[in-house]
Amino acid sequence: MIARYLAELNRVESVRGRTSIEPLFALTDTLQEYLFYGELLENRNWSQKEHPPTMEDLSESEYAELSKQLRGILLNRDEVVIAEPDSSTFLPLARRKGLKPDRDFMDVYFMTRPCAWPAYVVQETDYSGCDDYGTGKIVTLYGEWRRYRSAHPKNYVSAATQQLEEIQNSLADPGSPCGGPDSVTRELQQFLSRFPNDPITPKVRDVLNAIQQGRSNIRFPRGSN
Repeated sequence: MIARYLAELNRVESVRGRTSIEPLFALTDTLQEYLFYGELLENRNWSQKEHPPTMEDLSESEYAELSKQLRGILLNRDEVVIAEPDSSTFLPLARRKGLKPDRDFMDVYFMTRPCAWPAYVVQETDYSGCDDYGTGKIVTLYGEWRRYRSAHPKNYVSAATQQLEEIQNSLADPGSPCGGPDSVTRELQQFLSRFPNDPITPKVRDVLNAIQQGRSNIRFPRGSN
C-alpha cells in the first residue's frame, strides 16, 4: 500500500504538464486504514494469535523512517493516532500540477484542515477540542464546501461529502462549544440568514429555538453566557 501511494505521488510530481491528483488523494484513505490496521512489519514473525502490527507497533527508528518516507501524510502516534493528508503538501502540489477541480478542492480543504485539527476546532488537549462558534467560521466553511460540490459534483465526492457532513453536524447538533449560548446563537443565526432554504435549515432552526427558550441539552462550558 505504501508503495502504491509513493508510486502515484512520484507519477504526479514527474508528469509533464498537469494531471488529476484525485487518485493520489483517494489513496490516502486506504493508506490510513493500512497504517492503523495493516501489517506494516512484514519481515517479523507474528503468530496468528497476535494482532496485525500497526503504526503503533513500529520501533522509534522504524517510525521515524516511515514519517520521512511518507511525504504528504501527517503522522502522529503520541496520545492520539493520526495518519491523514497533509494539506500544506497537497495544496502546493495541486497548484503546481493539478487540474481546476484539484486546485479548488485543495483550496477549501486547506481552509478547513490547515493542520491535523479542523480550522473550526480549538485544541484543548492532545486528543480533544471544542468547536469555535460565533466567529462565522463554521458557516463560511459550509458555504465553501457547498460551492465546491455545486461546481464539481463528480470530483472528490467522498472527501467533500465527509467534510460537509462534519460541518453539518456542528451546525445541526452542536456538541462541544468553546463558548456559551450566545456564541452558538450567533453562528446559527448567521447560517439561517445565509441558507434559509438549506436541507438542514429546519434542524438548525430547532436547535436555535431550543437555546433561546432555555430548553437546549447542549453542554456549554461552566460559567459561560
